[in-house]
Amino acid sequence: MTTMRSIGLAIVLSGVFSLAGCPTPTPTPSGPAQTAGAWTGDLSCDVTQSLSGAAGNPVNAARAFSTTINDSGVPTSVRVLGFTGGPDQDAAISQVGDSATLNSTSGNLAITQIVTVTQARYTSTSADITLSIEYSATGGALSQNGTATQTIAIRVSGANLTYSANVNYSVTQLAGTITLDTGEVTDCNGVLSKQ
Repeated sequence: MTTMRSIGLAIVLSGVFSLAGCPTPTPTPSGPAQTAGAWTGDLSCDVTQSLSGAAGNPVNAARAFSTTINDSGVPTSVRVLGFTGGPDQDAAISQVGDSATLNSTSGNLAITQIVTVTQARYTSTSADITLSIEYSATGGALSQNGTATQTIAIRVSGANLTYSANVNYSVTQLAGTITLDTGEVTDCNGVLSKQ
């Protein structure tokens, strides 16, 4: 009997479970999420390309960036980072299972990306999103086919937001009879100000 009382007391003192073993409800924040609003800033992005598994040196470039987050803490769109000079594009998707087809051009390449949200978690002070990307492009004698995974993390930092995005492309390129297995990792980080 003493053992059962001790266990019950430990559960009550932990604040996680009630005596009945039911989870204690988490308080719901009132008002809009702290991440809500229109945000803008520059991202510092390192791009590292690889050929047959051998990585080159990273190249750094700044990218202007903006995002809008609704009162529930959910971005109205996600920025999909492009592959090898292809454009970054916004997709109006945010929930698990949401999908969008993005079409663009880069030089003589016609690019299609099918982007799907595979994970999404939103709180008042943060957002974490994972995207699955099916990539294909054709132009002249060149064709490209591959996949990528992109992660996005947004955090409140004082009066600002920290934003990070990482995408890892694995693409097979076929030019005539030549096949190349290529990869590209883009890692972007920045601090965004509220507009």
